[in-house]
Amino acid sequence: MLAVVAVALALRVAAVLLVEVDPRARWGFDMSWYDGVARRLLAGFGYVGVDWAPTAHWPPGYPLLLAGVYWLFGPSLLAAKLANVVLSAVTVVLTWRIGCELGRPRVGVVAAAILALFPGDILVSPTILSETLFGTLFCASLWLFLRSTNRGDARATTWFAFGLLLGAATLVRGTALVIMPAFTLAWLARGAGVRRAVWWSAAALAGLAIALTPWTLRNWVRLGYPVLVGTNGVAALWVGQSDVATSDDILPPGPAPRPSPGVQVRNPQFEVDVARARTREAFAWMAAHPGRVLAMAPAKVGRMYEDDRGAYPWIEDGLRKLFGPERRRWLDAVVDGYYFVVLAFALVGARRFLTPERGAVLVPIAVVWFTLMHAFLFFGHARFHHPLLPLLSLMAAAEVVAWTDRLRATAREEP
Repeated sequence: MLAVVAVALALRVAAVLLVEVDPRARWGFDMSWYDGVARRLLAGFGYVGVDWAPTAHWPPGYPLLLAGVYWLFGPSLLAAKLANVVLSAVTVVLTWRIGCELGRPRVGVVAAAILALFPGDILVSPTILSETLFGTLFCASLWLFLRSTNRGDARATTWFAFGLLLGAATLVRGTALVIMPAFTLAWLARGAGVRRAVWWSAAALAGLAIALTPWTLRNWVRLGYPVLVGTNGVAALWVGQSDVATSDDILPPGPAPRPSPGVQVRNPQFEVDVARARTREAFAWMAAHPGRVLAMAPAKVGRMYEDDRGAYPWIEDGLRKLFGPERRRWLDAVVDGYYFVVLAFALVGARRFLTPERGAVLVPIAVVWFTLMHAFLFFGHARFHHPLLPLLSLMAAAEVVAWTDRLRATAREEP
């Protein structure tokens, strides 16, 4: 595992140093927004957007991490990218520990190695995006769940702490807010009983609520409405469930948005009013068009898993400078080829986790639940499967280990 972690670190540091990504030189939507909010936080202006008005457009978790990094090392993009490298290495270790908690340490090591070499994951490191932090917290939640369940820990305080960790993940990406039922299903599949599963879920939800309370109260005071996570989640819901709904919505980098001269800066109430109106529109549209909701789901899933180039829209300039057209075709082939091989092994290996033993069933349940959220609520993009790479690596590793054992057994039987 030391060798695996060393390789993971080396590859991601190389990506950071070789792929030029500068969201300050050119507006990069999410990246520029996160970086700007973090620097404004550090300067004492509070959580304000590009118009300097209080906002809850994106959850605060990742900008707070960036602000902490900038406070320690100065407003350095390199420091922010190296923080991604460290978080990726932690996720590699957590993937191994999840395998150990499942009673499959060899699978854990192989899965960690698969993740360490994952080109799509490596190319996320130079970005100023929340994917890496969310992936780490999501994996940590899975590991804590398995560790506590396998040790028979029925204390409410344990599951309250688990809820706090899930709340921290929610404050990075709002999709974690609706992942709790997947854990409840895993408890039920394991035979924990309805009463115990409900009690543990309630304790976890209490921790989740406590984690979200300070941010929600801040939004109530500063925006005049108790926004739970972020108004961008409403935008994602509206794009996925409205008359403009498609299987995808991704915006390329472009000029930074600036208020026009003489135009009044949009106040927080405008953001809240739009979010509330779009929420009503989205749910009304879903109720009025159930057939289209179902019909779009396969296209969204296909868009979510069609390739592993989720980081490309944000690193396109850097890739163009580093690779010529010919080498770029080779890069694309390596990125997608590695991903599709792992995905194929994961789909075959999923059957090895369809057992309640040591909570193994949680792995496919989490993958399916996360996928269905995007299929039926939001829209699809390759970026959204990034948090599932550790789980896909685990399922693929289980099949690789099984094949290796079969080959060894056949070799021993031969004269």
